[in-house]
Parts: sequence; structure tokens; C-alpha cells
Amino acid sequence: MAQMVSEVYDALRSVNVPEDKARKAAEALAVPDIRRVYDARFDKIDGDIAALKADVAGLKIDVAGLKTDVATLKTDVATLKADFAALKTDVTLMKWMLGFVLAMNAGILARLLFVH
Repeated sequence: MAQMVSEVYDALRSVNVPEDKARKAAEALAVPDIRRVYDARFDKIDGDIAALKADVAGLKIDVAGLKTDVATLKTDVATLKADFAALKTDVTLMKWMLGFVLAMNAGILARLLFVH
């Protein structure tokens, strides 16, 4: 018997509990496997918590990387907006230039055809 079992057994015998009943009660209270089972469960829980902490740390790193990527994308979008605005200005200028060239050509053609 384990020490706890002998203590319980002695206590039960001191109050005149029959020997077989005292032994069975002491053995029932001192189930050594339960402690191992709970220890194993707690060890598993501790391992799971450690794994979760590692996963959370990895996620924090990933989120930090995503934040950097989003900041880079915002900068790129701002650059594209500025480039697009400049392109619109250039297209407007090209339209005016084309209109002027067409008007000049139409004037030259009219002079050649109608004025001698």
C-alpha cells in the first residue's frame, strides 16, 4: 500500500472499522492511476498552450508583414493616381494639338482647292 493508503487504513482501523472494509476504502481513495492521468492531461494541456503561443507568435509576424504590404500597396496606388492624373493632362493637351493640326490642314486644303 502507498503511504496515503496506510494513513487512511490506520485512521479507519482506529475507529473500529472492520479490516476488509478499511482496506477497500483506503485503496479506493488512493487510486494512483488518477494522479498519473491528470498529470498526463495537464502535461498535454501545457504542450497545447505552448503550441498555441508559438502559433500566435507566427500569426503576429504574418500580420506585421501584411501591414507592411498594405502600406506598400497604398503608396503604389497613390503613385498610380498621380501618374493617371498626369496622363489625363497629357491626353487633353494631345487632343488640342491634334485639333489645331487638323484645322491647319483643313485651312491649307481649302486654300489649295478654292483659292487660286
